[in-house]
Amino acid sequence: MAGATAGGPKASFHSMFAFALMMSIGAGVLSLPQNVSRTGVCASLVLSLYVGFAVLWCMQLMLRAKTVCEEHGVRIATYQDLGTILLGGEAGRRVVELSVCGFQLGVLCVYFDFIATCLVVLFPTVFVGARRVAWMAVFYVPICAACCLRYLRDLGFVAEVAISSYVIGWCIIVIICAVRVGNMGFENTRLEPKHTEWSVVGLFGALCYSFEGVPASLCQMVDTLEERPRAAELITVSILAILGVYVFTEYVGAFAFVRPGDPLSLSLVEHYGLTFPSISLNLLIVFAVFLKYPLQFFPMITIFERNMNFGPGARLRANTASAPKAIEVKPSNYSRVEQGVSDDNTPLLRAKLQEEEEEEDDTIWISRSDGGVYVVMLRSAIVALTAVVALVVPNLTDLIDLVGVLFAPVLAIVFPCIFDLGIKRKFAPIPSMGVPFETSLTIFFLTTGIIGWLFGSTQQITNLASGGAR
Repeated sequence: MAGATAGGPKASFHSMFAFALMMSIGAGVLSLPQNVSRTGVCASLVLSLYVGFAVLWCMQLMLRAKTVCEEHGVRIATYQDLGTILLGGEAGRRVVELSVCGFQLGVLCVYFDFIATCLVVLFPTVFVGARRVAWMAVFYVPICAACCLRYLRDLGFVAEVAISSYVIGWCIIVIICAVRVGNMGFENTRLEPKHTEWSVVGLFGALCYSFEGVPASLCQMVDTLEERPRAAELITVSILAILGVYVFTEYVGAFAFVRPGDPLSLSLVEHYGLTFPSISLNLLIVFAVFLKYPLQFFPMITIFERNMNFGPGARLRANTASAPKAIEVKPSNYSRVEQGVSDDNTPLLRAKLQEEEEEEDDTIWISRSDGGVYVVMLRSAIVALTAVVALVVPNLTDLIDLVGVLFAPVLAIVFPCIFDLGIKRKFAPIPSMGVPFETSLTIFFLTTGIIGWLFGSTQQITNLASGGAR
């Protein structure tokens, strides 16, 4: 998907729909039942519908902004390109990239916490004492090794395995929950909100976190779609289907157990014990999350290194929409000049130099010209930071709520509304965009999104600072 362009490989409507649906089933989905059990039935349903339709409306606004920009000759390939055009040039791009990097860092923290939380329950006797710390230390080495490569080979295959494994695990869990509800009735019959001032904000953050998959990849999805006129239909059908999946998971998981697990998959261990099926199912999900960590890490570190002009990501600076095209001079070339290799070498020597540079670019290992040991140290420190943050936050659901409310409302709701208002100013007059109802609805979602973001962020940070008591 990352490499999809308007002239690149195309996919059918049904393939893109399946991709959007599978991509949206992640760690956040398995935290929703616990949030619902905290919040209550009515409040959860209202909030789920609000977030779902807000994301649906805002994704249509993003699609319209992309379409209008391209009709005026501006190529839009990524979310950041919209920020460049509609939020104020390079500063706008930096604001969007900061939000994207912040969210992706938060997701990495969630992955670390998810792995450690599950393994502590699945293997309680392996370590004594600080077991979460011990499991994080064990997994730090392989995760760090994968993240310190220049890039992952067969990235698409790794992504398919990770997503498929997680979706299979989710399907099995939901089926088990549905069977429990069908056979034994509602285990959790009351679902009374325990601490409304925190739980509503937490569910808002978890829903925004879960929905973030579509906003992050909308531009690539549209460019990859074989039937471009059906892009709006694809977005509508995908988000409504995702909303249905979330609501179903919320309630079937919340009603199936008196106290839904954190994540929901651990409820199977609590109720059925450490049996082979329950352990295997949780390990399948842990395996999927483990694979997802480097997949989430590389887009984030590429943006980070490109802006620092340091590391392998800096090589992509010339490919960004806002950066001027320039000839890249590699540090390794200076040594050749100093050794007497001039510009008027024989064609054979120039061909050999080019071949060596291409071989260097093709390697998965970070080279001296990339920054060498300093790049490895930087990436290792970022991986360690995600582990530390995961340890600081009391539990997985709280971490998902925190990450979701800090970054996801801005990316999924606030920025798309600002893009739409910016389009009307930049390319006005556009008759189809002047309907008062549409403008009013955009302003409504913009206002409520900002309020939810500010209020939720303040509450979540305050809650964390006070010890996470709910």
